Amino acid sequence: SSMISRTTAYDDPEVGDFEFPGSNDFDFNGRFHFGTVFSSHSPNWVIIMLGTHDLKKRIRDVARCQKPLALDKVGKSGDITSDDSSNSDSEEEKNYPVTADRIAENCAYLGLKAREMFAGHCHEGKLSIILVVPPRIRLTDVSRRLGFDEVSVALSRELPKAFERVCKKYHFLFAYRKLSIKSSVDGIHLTAKGSRKLADTIWEAMKPGLPRVTRRPERFKVVH
Repeated sequence: SSMISRTTAYDDPEVGDFEFPGSNDFDFNGRFHFGTVFSSHSPNWVIIMLGTHDLKKRIRDVARCQKPLALDKVGKSGDITSDDSSNSDSEEEKNYPVTADRIAENCAYLGLKAREMFAGHCHEGKLSIILVVPPRIRLTDVSRRLGFDEVSVALSRELPKAFERVCKKYHFLFAYRKLSIKSSVDGIHLTAKGSRKLADTIWEAMKPGLPRVTRRPERFKVVH
């Protein structure tokens, strides 16, 4: 599933106001939509690259009022969030700042949820999961207007190590390549060249989980 402005696990209170009129707050919540998308496709490979939009100030503000996901409860309860804090009036209890580790753990939650659903349905074969580190962002007039700030930049630089930690902990495949965002028109999205480099990086991460005969398909051969 490909959808712009998707967060890992948070509603976006403003996305329908000026970016996508008519949208609901929850339409861009990756956690909210993941189960439907996974069940619809029943894949053997899941590639997750989320986290950039969690860096927006307004999304950080939303996340600050929500307890972190309880990853240890995956498969043990219907809803694996921590105890609901929506009824609490204590501001101290509602202070859950966004960190690079929290963003990475939200992506890990989606991977663990995929494993749970894969094991619970009539799937054949093995499920492989790759977490892809989003590129660093750069502040521009466009990115500032979309809600990114200096804190966003600082957090984006911490994502590679955070993603690597959760991949090791939960045995996901890890895809990362330090890509320049200097030529990006908005400081967020990769150029066509950068996208090709990222695709190559993901392909390299996939190779260990592929049968040897498919590791170099004809369409990936370079003609000089």
